[in-house]
Amino acid sequence: YALYKFRRRVIFFFFHITIFIFLLVRPYIDLFRGNEWFLMPMKNYYKEADTLTGLFILLLTLYALWIGGILGNQYLLRKGKSAAENKIIPDTNVTWALRTISIIIYSLALIAIFPLGAEKIAFISNHSYVDFYVLYESNLPYWVYAFSTFLEFSLYVYLATLPRKRNAFIVLLLYVMASVPDLIVGTRMQFVQSVLLSLIYYVLRDFYSNKNIWMGRFERTCLIICLPIGIAFLGLYNYIREGTAISGFSFVDIILDFFHKQGVTFSWFCSGLGALKYLPNADSPNYTLGRVIDYFQYGKLGQLITGNPGLGSGNSVIRATQGNSMSHHISYILLGNRYLNGHGCGSSFLLDVFADNGYLGVFFFCLVLGFLLVYMVELAKHNTMCFIIVLASIEGILIMPRSEAISGIQFLFRIPFWLVMFVSFTGALLIKRKYTLYSNRNDSQIYIQ
Repeated sequence: YALYKFRRRVIFFFFHITIFIFLLVRPYIDLFRGNEWFLMPMKNYYKEADTLTGLFILLLTLYALWIGGILGNQYLLRKGKSAAENKIIPDTNVTWALRTISIIIYSLALIAIFPLGAEKIAFISNHSYVDFYVLYESNLPYWVYAFSTFLEFSLYVYLATLPRKRNAFIVLLLYVMASVPDLIVGTRMQFVQSVLLSLIYYVLRDFYSNKNIWMGRFERTCLIICLPIGIAFLGLYNYIREGTAISGFSFVDIILDFFHKQGVTFSWFCSGLGALKYLPNADSPNYTLGRVIDYFQYGKLGQLITGNPGLGSGNSVIRATQGNSMSHHISYILLGNRYLNGHGCGSSFLLDVFADNGYLGVFFFCLVLGFLLVYMVELAKHNTMCFIIVLASIEGILIMPRSEAISGIQFLFRIPFWLVMFVSFTGALLIKRKYTLYSNRNDSQIYIQ
């Protein structure tokens, strides 16, 4: 269904790709290898793991997403939006000013983020992958970290102003390069997310543009060549970061091994379903909106208003027993002291929603989500702010199968996002006003002459 109108349903498509990689690929591989895939979560992860419930939730999820996508498509057709109507935001003086302000903020953020990356690389050269999560603390001034948090949000503002293809390529390339230090220390997700965002942006611009080709033969050829090589490298990196010897692996084995390891979320998902009754919030769960609740209750704002102590950072007994974070709660239940030593099993938006509202909650949540995944591509064309919101939500949406239910809107609860929005739009309006006054003054002088 997503491939039938790929450019129009590109976000819908890639969300299903991440569901497949994180929640479906492992049982598929084990099935074709002849392994006891159904019993593996119980044998290797948690004896009370509930694989049957996990499979039913996944089936319910996929049908709900599909029905939601169909409803979203019908809604667009009813509004008279056809694939040929690709009118996009006009390039105005405000757009030009916004582009200028955002690229300045982006440049400052890049200057800040590369020293942070160098510090991470220096740390990991003398420590293990797990040590990074337990022991690493930056010694750079706080303002360096503060400026680095503006990177992704200033990028979204810049991209939403519809820059030329060459300029967009340079900015996206720098964004991908900024995530390389995270890849080196062993965190691949940010690198993969930045690449996927770049790819989706190219597809969207190709869909919106009636003249310029963004996904031409060159881009498609590079994608076909780089995709299997990139996956193989990421698969090998599992062993490189742990210092494990690699022998007897074929190219196909490396790719299958990569996907099998990413699919561990399925095993933890089934394990989490079997451990729901042991959650500290089992009687009154609030995991679907857990991050929002914790922000207002235990975050900086919540501490000022309510006087509550914070939850701290990293893995701790406080985070494991208080708050509303499924990933911390379930990791402590399943891993015990290993969790306190830096390990974790993550979570899934399906685990959050099912713990709160059961099967009915999963169905309606995914129904609305499927609708939005199709409608977002049209929404982005309304104005620059809509495009910014769509771009800002993409990375969070793609990680939802192994993260929180509100991953796609977490940026709305981050101060750096609103700071970038305020500075960008206020600065753009001031520049536009000055430019307009200057133009009017010149026009008057010409008229007098």
